Amino acid sequence: MQKSLYLLLLPHFIFPTVNGQSGCPGCMTALPPLPEDTIYISPAPGGVAGEYYDGDISFRMPKTTTPVHATDPNTPAGLNISKINIITVANLPPGLHWEASQMEFDPGNQTDGCVKFCGTPLQPGLYEVKVFVTAEVLLISQSTSFSFPLFIAPAASNNGGFAMQNSSGCGAVTVSFQNNIPSLGNPGYSYSWDFGNGTTSTGETPDSVTYNSPGLFPVEFEAVIDTFGY
Repeated sequence: MQKSLYLLLLPHFIFPTVNGQSGCPGCMTALPPLPEDTIYISPAPGGVAGEYYDGDISFRMPKTTTPVHATDPNTPAGLNISKINIITVANLPPGLHWEASQMEFDPGNQTDGCVKFCGTPLQPGLYEVKVFVTAEVLLISQSTSFSFPLFIAPAASNNGGFAMQNSSGCGAVTVSFQNNIPSLGNPGYSYSWDFGNGTTSTGETPDSVTYNSPGLFPVEFEAVIDTFGY
């Protein structure tokens, strides 16, 4: 039995911080019961590299500096915040975009909002996404940020003969392979792997292979079961 799959590796790009709205409309604000004056951000749903992602986070901005003082004693408590602006979002997985329900908040009237993230993440990993804001207190504008984790799992590819874990990405990518036709200790099985980058193996379960250059790599797998002598 001969099977093949393809690996897609992209050049490593530097993805800049994205400012402003960028094409992910329609987020939904969904908050649990919370104090009126607090800082809260909901967990971000996880995704899979190479698969389309569409996820929302909801948040509540503080009305005063009291919740900020709880985590930063250098900030005096009890001062009213007159305006909060979302400035930018940084450290998103490459391939994702974002759009907020609104960019400017008057905490006296509105503190709740949401952000939608959408697109196809290219690289797996645990990302600490940062949201940068400015807050105006006593006519003085100060910058701050808050962060939340976003996990993108490695992609898996399967064709019946074998499966690949982490089959696409940017920069150097290490791919693991699973043999779906194991011998289970029985004699008469032989295997041949060609990983498309000059690396081959005859092992039943080959070691992981690292791809350092961008390109499309065909992976060939052959399993031969000799039943003549058994």
